[in-house]
Amino acid sequence: LLGTLGVLLTYALVRRQFGWPAAAIAALALAVSFWSLMYSRSGQRHISLTVTTLASFYFLWQAIPITGSWQHHVRGEGGSSAPNILNDPNTHHYALAGVFMGLGFYTYFASRGVPLILIAWMVYLAIWQRDLLKEIWQGLLLTLLTTVVLAVPLFLTLAHQPEAEARVSELALPIYDALDGDWSTIASYSLTTLGMFTHTGDSEVLYNITERPVFGFVGGIVFWGGVLLGLIKSFGPDRDSRYAFLLLWLGAGLAPGVLSVPAASLGHNILALPVVMILPAIAISEAGGWLTRYQRNEQASDSSFQGPIAPSTVLILALTFLVWEGVRGPYDYFRVWPDDGFTRVLHHSDLHEAAEWLNQNSSPQPVAIGGFLTERWDQEAFRLSLEDDDWKIRAFDPEHAVLTFSEPGLIVIPAFKRLGYAETVYSTGASGQTLVGVDPNSFTILQIDHRSLAASDAPVSFANGLDLTGHEVERSDETLVAMTCWQVEDNLSLPPFPLLSKPPAPDEDGSPRLAIFLQVIDPSGFRVAGWDGLGVDPYSLEVGDQFCQRSIVDIAGLPTGAYQVIVGLYNPVTGQRHLVRTTNEDHIKLYEFQLE
Repeated sequence: LLGTLGVLLTYALVRRQFGWPAAAIAALALAVSFWSLMYSRSGQRHISLTVTTLASFYFLWQAIPITGSWQHHVRGEGGSSAPNILNDPNTHHYALAGVFMGLGFYTYFASRGVPLILIAWMVYLAIWQRDLLKEIWQGLLLTLLTTVVLAVPLFLTLAHQPEAEARVSELALPIYDALDGDWSTIASYSLTTLGMFTHTGDSEVLYNITERPVFGFVGGIVFWGGVLLGLIKSFGPDRDSRYAFLLLWLGAGLAPGVLSVPAASLGHNILALPVVMILPAIAISEAGGWLTRYQRNEQASDSSFQGPIAPSTVLILALTFLVWEGVRGPYDYFRVWPDDGFTRVLHHSDLHEAAEWLNQNSSPQPVAIGGFLTERWDQEAFRLSLEDDDWKIRAFDPEHAVLTFSEPGLIVIPAFKRLGYAETVYSTGASGQTLVGVDPNSFTILQIDHRSLAASDAPVSFANGLDLTGHEVERSDETLVAMTCWQVEDNLSLPPFPLLSKPPAPDEDGSPRLAIFLQVIDPSGFRVAGWDGLGVDPYSLEVGDQFCQRSIVDIAGLPTGAYQVIVGLYNPVTGQRHLVRTTNEDHIKLYEFQLE
């Protein structure tokens, strides 16, 4: 809805400024743009900024009179005296412009650049079009004051909650580098951002086809033609402040792409989205005006002149631009981007589709999902996709671990985690699993009946609630592969670990709070090789759950001698090890070997 409203507001604004042909081209270009489709159809809050900005500028330009001759527009006779804002019939337009500009502050952080557009434009007018500024400065000031009043609650809140700005600080690498005297990052980001329209684009597959430019060949030409036209019109002999307004809008919109990570981000540059579509439109429209004037002049001087038919030429150019982008944008958004495997991973598509299958074919029960464990957003996406709240969700990494429950349950392995360690173990049938659902491009769902994975050893209990129930070790000349099996014997003693942003903010530690360490100890008692990690999310486990962890240690190049392999549990954030209940030691001797 917001994306569609943005199309309508673009038409209304551009029609007010430059006439209906440019408005129609700009609105259609926005409607089919991959950039606009991405942020509106995927429900990103960024798109709301385009609506508040366009509404603000629409009311602003409703207040600024535009007559047949822009350079000579006046208010009243001679235009020599500035109107009093209290008596100005357009006061409500200036106020509404400020209302929407202020509301924009509550959408996305790039909105903070919108008032700067207006301030910079006032500076432009003060230098080159003072007569116009004298007529409208009171109205522009009213717009800015209204904006400030509406923004005050936000900035008061941020002043008392500085941690709320952590995300902004996290992305400001170019600024920090510049403050340290290194301007190369800003220089590099500037070139990348300027090239995003024709050469390279946003590198984040989360919101773009990696490195996809905003425009194709034709669109890139007419876009830069619009920029060149804007420069000529803004600073040429017949200065036109409408074009200066657009260029300042473009500059403010692209600034976040220069000053934040990653360069040329479509999300960070969302403020520039409408004006990026407007510039090609006015270039095409202006080309039509120039051709018409050229044709009339030639016909006036030479009655036999057979010049180009201006409307047809412009129509052909406009259709070429719109058809090119109208095919390229929707095709890339609806076909190319969603079929990319990495896109599906980042948007949790495999897990969402597995949850949809469970909604239709299963009842709530224990379920373990494969995915990434450094962040717990896979679990949240899966939980949100399930219709029933009674599902008991565990999480594990199928590449390095397998997991079972104390009762029958389900295992969901998404396509991006297939062919790992878990796939091999489950395929043996040792856990009594049954294949109950599969989508070759999305997920595999197994029904697990047996709880036992391994119990070859007498259980060794750790004080945090985990028991080591068994192990197997295989050794070659270069690697040592250990499988350790564990059971949740008691409620796990774990430190608080909130769901963090993705990626975590600079002051947040996203490290795991529990890990297994496996170390190779030489005859002197020193660690010479090792591995640490955990293939399950311990915060999702319940009493009775079992899992087996596969650990691989590189032992190539170790000198001749006798070695021991020890295993234990620790907190990677603090380094604190968990003790064995019976011995009060912080490790268990697992294996011994001799290198000849």
